[in-house]
Amino acid sequence: GSSGRDVERILRAVEAVGDHSKTLDVLFLNVPSVPYVDPTLDRNHAAHEWLSSADVYRSHKTSAAMNNGGEMQAVQKFHIPPCAAAVHLLCRVET
Repeated sequence: GSSGRDVERILRAVEAVGDHSKTLDVLFLNVPSVPYVDPTLDRNHAAHEWLSSADVYRSHKTSAAMNNGGEMQAVQKFHIPPCAAAVHLLCRVET
């Protein structure tokens, strides 16, 4: 359906940018300004949980990052694009 196409489009866009850390920074900066309707704040909470978990994988202070930077980059590449897709689905403005 429509959501599946949206996810694929977001995943391709994140891969095209290539800088997963920058993508995460942009998500953190822009999510608070998206005017979606969420009276219970459930979607807001879920989006920020996704962002928080992706930020943990991005952190250079984790033991994995200190011991094996290549492995950490692989984890980022695996986790940050789906995070961007999840945040998009949670916070998109319905038209």
